[in-house]
Amino acid sequence: MVSGQIQETEKHDQEKAEGLLKIALSETQQSIRSYDTKAQICAIGYLLSLNLVLGINQAIFPTKGADLWIVVFGWGVMIFPMLLFGFVLYPTRTSIKPSEHQDQSSIHKIHKILYIRHERHASVDGISKDALRANPLDEVAFELYQSSNLRDRKRVRFVRALIVAGLALLIMFTIHLLAVVSRLI
Repeated sequence: MVSGQIQETEKHDQEKAEGLLKIALSETQQSIRSYDTKAQICAIGYLLSLNLVLGINQAIFPTKGADLWIVVFGWGVMIFPMLLFGFVLYPTRTSIKPSEHQDQSSIHKIHKILYIRHERHASVDGISKDALRANPLDEVAFELYQSSNLRDRKRVRFVRALIVAGLALLIMFTIHLLAVVSRLI
């Protein structure tokens, strides 16, 4: 009787842990999608602000042609933040490698049933067999680990893009301000 109660308690604990991991995984995946959306919105906002800056630029610095410094400045300061916002979108689930701190023997036990790849699962039958052999708690924990790494990588890239975009706008403002002040003096 005691053995049956222990097994029932362990089963309940595992189900509870699986439930918590599934909630955490859902939140992590939602965060990943939100960083993609935020990056796209910020890139569009930055692009619209560049249009205003270019209008101010033409009023302050009327030129007949493109000088080398304008091309370098345009690509280096104005376009570079756009590329960084684009890079937020590109770390993908497959680019995340397991950590060197992770126990490699436990990784080989993972059937990766929550992320199906045709190279690993050649058929529906193969997927079914792996699903039957898989430990649900380990599978969800592994997917949460991978997705959390992806979320963190996207967050770092998003913050970096915001900082660079802010610096680019600050540089453009400083150049415009100095140009106007120099004309007044």
